[in-house]
Amino acid sequence: MNDRRFVVAGGQNLDLLATARSKFRQGDSIPGSIEERAGGVAFNMARNLVLLGQKVILLSARGDDRAGRALDVIGREAGLDLHHVLVREDMPTSRYVAIHDETGDMAAAINDM
Repeated sequence: MNDRRFVVAGGQNLDLLATARSKFRQGDSIPGSIEERAGGVAFNMARNLVLLGQKVILLSARGDDRAGRALDVIGREAGLDLHHVLVREDMPTSRYVAIHDETGDMAAAINDM
């Protein structure tokens, strides 16, 4: 029996990815699309290890807010062991916002981690 487990430590955050549908112009409002998804290097690595059939314990932190609860559901549905994730009621879940131009290249990004 294989009791091997991977421990992955690091961030999990809510990613907001905005992509312009027309030419990107700095300082202007541009039509486009916005996608919200789970992210964070550690969170993504942990989920990919599970997809490869590995047992994974995630060591991370999140807020007890809408984003954090959504990440919890996504992680549990993926099969991650989240028992060691620190949940803080007084802190928000980290977020990452990236703005991409019409070709998909990143024009700007802000992380609130």
